[in-house]
Amino acid sequence: MPRLRIPVHRSPLYAWFVTAPLAAIAVGMALPLAVARPASVTEVPLAVIFFGLFVAAEAIVLSFTVRRHAVTASLSEIPFLLSLFFLPPSLVLITRIGAMCLVQGWRRFPVVKLCFNVASAAVATPWPR
Repeated sequence: MPRLRIPVHRSPLYAWFVTAPLAAIAVGMALPLAVARPASVTEVPLAVIFFGLFVAAEAIVLSFTVRRHAVTASLSEIPFLLSLFFLPPSLVLITRIGAMCLVQGWRRFPVVKLCFNVASAAVATPWPR
């Protein structure tokens, strides 16, 4: 006779064991980059435009149902690719992280989830060598 599995409910505080190292890696990678290639004042208006594009792309989520499975897609890769071409890496990171914080805060994500998503997006940002 098969035994029923009892679901184990873990505290969301365990997520900090993953989030904290991700954030430390992101900061460790971003600081030398920001020192090596600081952003100039002339690039700030373009960064504001890309911030708006990032907010719009993060706010719009496309949902599809394929054979009883929900698939979601985000359009955030489009402004991300364009910002990599037009902005310095430090401004790409700042605008992407700022937009993500704004949208996920507006959706009232829990703090642990918001911090994990921001840290993972910061680490996933490609860094020039």
